[in-house]
Amino acid sequence: MALIKCNECGHEVSDKASMCPNCGCPIQTEGNPSVNETNVESQHEKKGNGKKWALLAVLLCIICGGGYYAYTKLFKGGSDKESIVELTPEFINAIQKYDKLGSFSEGYAAVLKDGKWGYINIKGEEVISCQYSNPYEEYTSGAFHEELAAVQKDGKWGYINTKGEEVIPINLDVQYANCFSDGLAVIINDYNNFSVIDTKGNVVFKGKCNIEQFGEEMVYEMQQNYVQGKLYMPVESNKYAVYDKQGKKLGEESEEQKDDFIKQNSKVLYTIYSDEREENISLGLIDVDGKVIVPATYDRIGDKVGGNVDFSNGVLVVMIEEIGEDVMEGQAGEIYSPDTKYHYGYVDLKGKDTFSDELKQKCKKSREQAMQKIKQQEEEMFTDSDNNDWLQGRWIGTTASGNSVEVIIEGGNFTEKIDGHITYSGSYDFNGDMLIYDNANAFWPVDKDNKVLTHDGRPMRKESAGASTNPSSSYNDNAGNSNQNEEMRIMSRLHELGKKGQSLVSELSAMRQRGQMDPARYLYIKQTLIQYKDEQIRLSRELGDEQMTREYMQQKDGVLQSFRMIENGY
Repeated sequence: MALIKCNECGHEVSDKASMCPNCGCPIQTEGNPSVNETNVESQHEKKGNGKKWALLAVLLCIICGGGYYAYTKLFKGGSDKESIVELTPEFINAIQKYDKLGSFSEGYAAVLKDGKWGYINIKGEEVISCQYSNPYEEYTSGAFHEELAAVQKDGKWGYINTKGEEVIPINLDVQYANCFSDGLAVIINDYNNFSVIDTKGNVVFKGKCNIEQFGEEMVYEMQQNYVQGKLYMPVESNKYAVYDKQGKKLGEESEEQKDDFIKQNSKVLYTIYSDEREENISLGLIDVDGKVIVPATYDRIGDKVGGNVDFSNGVLVVMIEEIGEDVMEGQAGEIYSPDTKYHYGYVDLKGKDTFSDELKQKCKKSREQAMQKIKQQEEEMFTDSDNNDWLQGRWIGTTASGNSVEVIIEGGNFTEKIDGHITYSGSYDFNGDMLIYDNANAFWPVDKDNKVLTHDGRPMRKESAGASTNPSSSYNDNAGNSNQNEEMRIMSRLHELGKKGQSLVSELSAMRQRGQMDPARYLYIKQTLIQYKDEQIRLSRELGDEQMTREYMQQKDGVLQSFRMIENGY
């Protein structure tokens, strides 16, 4: 038996099947008389009859009370293994013992328990024990594709079948092993080399790549697979080498060309959206017509954050958060807590999920309480910031390693200098216990009882009541005043660009959360953020700071990669 593609929907089916189980189209093979090229009309007639019989089968199932099952299986989310997960009390009870759940694929889902991954079937039964690893908690263990799953154990990779048997021994000392597609899988040997293997583990061909540019975790996010017989491997920024299944290099294409090809050959059935009226858990699912399939009641849907998803085996993995007591607000308005508990479950096409009403209410209440605490923190910070006159001026001190430290606070501007070099210049916040700056990425502790700024546990000395009132200070030294002023101007502009960029990122994040992406506004944000990074790179070069320049260049690469991920459906 071999697998072939359905001419109607592209679904892989057995060459012995007479009809595609996904769309109802008759399967046309060389041994099938209906594919006689001299009888095209007969062929179309049989194809049409096949669809009619498929529709009739659905109607019969509806009449007999099995309409939802047939509708889901044949048209909406049926798995390759002809199985639908039914969210029965037995199934719901069975999955409660797991710390994390993965999406179903081919009748199986990866599950995490005590730091190890295993697999359950559609009944919730653990058919492969939890014994495999994953270097990143954010990502689930490999899903089954073409009856094989990539797994890791003791730092080595391999492939198992649905019985848990090692088809390709777990002894591959590589960076990452991707899932199979078209009978081939891409192995990332290291950040600059890859191999393509067949289902027996034989190396079909090898090649060069450049995944290091995207960062270590992106190895897991990118998921390099064949799409319609073509494989795209990154070779440099915005450039991909294209290979066929035999390893012949077909040429090179840009990121945009790659994304266009993948989109044209991928079906999008459902899109994640959020309801602005819902102040608590807000993610849901709509179909291509904008109809709500799953109400906006979750913190996460699918294995990845955002983008398009599809049901497999009739269900999707979802997550809700129970926020802890200690909370803080992130840069884009997110709520963070080190004590947050993440509850995973599944939802079906009817919107039924595996969470109890009690748990959902508990999670909702925890978010409401967290939002109240954030509001209270903001009010306290505002009150404390009104009483910070004593902070104004020039403070000097030394680090634990003996470096000179200078801090200048003028109105709402904060400047930090280490050994005479400006390391930060821009706005700040004061919450009474610490002086916070650089988009909440850095802070200075404050002894508010003694009204002293501290560094490394040492009190700093206040040199003047205002930075400009001491003509003998190095800050106002006439000999270097011109250079200092120019350096201050550049640092101020860099900080301004950073704040503007963060504002645009927050706006983009809000649009994605709402599921209402304005194409024109999106393009403006993308172009503007890239321009900001280019200006920051240029200004850091004017300062002669090579490390800062490299950091801004890396940030630009990160921005470009983020937009590529958004445009690719992540």
